[in-house]
Amino acid sequence: MRPVINKKPKYEIMPVGDELSGVIYLEKRGSLTVGEASAVDLIDSKRQKAAIIASKLVKKISVDRGVSIAEAQEMLSPTRSADAGVEVDNSAVIYDYIEDFTELNSLSAIDSASVSIAIATLMIQKRVAFPVELLAPVAFNSTSIKIAPISFYLKDKQVIKFGDCLVIVNGNHEPAVEEDYLIVNVFPVSENLEATTGFLYSKGEKKYQVGTEDWTEEDTKGCSNEFVVAIYKFYENERSRWQVEAPVSNAVQGEQPPVQLTGAASTGESSLTEY
Repeated sequence: MRPVINKKPKYEIMPVGDELSGVIYLEKRGSLTVGEASAVDLIDSKRQKAAIIASKLVKKISVDRGVSIAEAQEMLSPTRSADAGVEVDNSAVIYDYIEDFTELNSLSAIDSASVSIAIATLMIQKRVAFPVELLAPVAFNSTSIKIAPISFYLKDKQVIKFGDCLVIVNGNHEPAVEEDYLIVNVFPVSENLEATTGFLYSKGEKKYQVGTEDWTEEDTKGCSNEFVVAIYKFYENERSRWQVEAPVSNAVQGEQPPVQLTGAASTGESSLTEY
């Protein structure tokens, strides 16, 4: 029997990036889920394993060949010898420790940039929300809305949440990325709406639809470095629960510096990632 969790946490949808790097909307939860933390640990553990293997191999070469740690390090990853300024030939070392070198090379590609790309990809796969931008105000009881071009399908009965208003799509609508705008038929809207941005929403689950399995690391590699950095910063904030130490100079003497919370205004409620 599954346990019943009565209280659903409030989540936010917030923009990440800017007009120059690109903007994506991610779900802010205030922390990482167990699954996300586990995936990040797996990504980072490969890089740590490479460092451990390299350290052990350096010590092994140092003992086997009776050289210093520095000399062993030079044999492991040679550039130029310090005295003669010529390339150091380490082919014999590679041959003697071929298995260690093979494993090390397979893991060495996992550098800091690769970790950032992997984590940015994970955040998009698990947290991305699907925005629908109203290009014009919507009057009460309207049966159509004018939106910016979208790259995903709007299916019949799909719910879009604008603030507290749930708008239900009437009929199927294909993506229209090359159009200036898209007219979407909807069931009568329950209130007046200003031109704003809403997000796909699951009425039954009472949560935003977030996450996609279609995004890959190759997609992330095609984005700008600034875009990846912005998503990685979002991840770091989620990991730290958005806690930032207040400057000491701003603290009142004898009092504990307050914890500052960073983030966008709440756009509604959500729960776990929906697929």
